[in-house]
Amino acid sequence: MTLSLSPRSGGSGIENGGVRAGFRRRLSVLALSGLLAISVAAVTVPTVAAYGNAGGAHQTYQIMFSYNCNNPTICTVETGGLGGFWGWAVLYSDGTGDAELTGCSHLTGGGGAGTAGAGHFRDDFTYDLTNTTELVTLSEMQTYVGHGQPVTVPGVPGDTGFPLTPGHYNTSVLFGFSAPGVSFMVQVVALH
Repeated sequence: MTLSLSPRSGGSGIENGGVRAGFRRRLSVLALSGLLAISVAAVTVPTVAAYGNAGGAHQTYQIMFSYNCNNPTICTVETGGLGGFWGWAVLYSDGTGDAELTGCSHLTGGGGAGTAGAGHFRDDFTYDLTNTTELVTLSEMQTYVGHGQPVTVPGVPGDTGFPLTPGHYNTSVLFGFSAPGVSFMVQVVALH
């Protein structure tokens, strides 16, 4: 019985129950090359410490949050309007922090070009290390992306309303009420 692995030449393949030497040699070279490539990659790939504790300041808290407001009676322009924002922040032991946030607003009656829809921003900030109950920022720089060229502007520092006590917080716990179409969620994790 003859089974050829090369449709054009019958010269490389399995014949009479054995594997030809040329095929074995190519397979060995391919396997050795693969092992060599994996070994080199393992030695030369640098360690990445994105949001890790590699040297310098260490993470102390991670805060995840979600805000959705789709009740036009409660979600007025003065309270931020209809829509929501979602994000994640990390606080470091040296009083610095950064956050990634995405928001989306929904207009009821128009507001002009660029005032609705989704947007994303990064917030680099410093915070008050002496306040152990709520996150109070001392300085902020926010970079907005998603509508044209990125724009970096100073943020408004102050009491964010985010607790610094580990736990899960909802609208009722944070604001003392609940209503249809209104949902606030905050998750605080201490990383001591």
